[in-house]
Amino acid sequence: MLKMFVSACFLSCAIHVSAQSISGQVVEQISEEELIGATVILKGTSIGSITDVDGRFTLSNVENGDYILEVSFLGFEKYTRNLSVTGDVDLGKIYLEESTIGLQEVQVFADVVEERKTPVAIATNLSSI
Repeated sequence: MLKMFVSACFLSCAIHVSAQSISGQVVEQISEEELIGATVILKGTSIGSITDVDGRFTLSNVENGDYILEVSFLGFEKYTRNLSVTGDVDLGKIYLEESTIGLQEVQVFADVVEERKTPVAIATNLSSI
């Protein structure tokens, strides 16, 4: 029984050692403002996260191997990068570039309301007051 317990402890330590983490910070390219709520995923896996109020993220329990990191945020170009994970990885700052979408012009038309040409009839019965 003791041998099984010791074996289980060593096995769990070995599993824990092989699981790495990837961390970094997502910022806007020009102003370097932190992007809160950006999506960070490792493509082809179920590992992902969103950035916190400081634009920081951590992907935990990443096994050693090669991955494609993808960072996306509404209104910005998607960022992708190939990663080879053999230990904990700190990516530092990841800069996202604003995306520009060409829209056509919007035209607004308005008319001024014309005054009524015929008066509105109002009937009142003052005797009932």
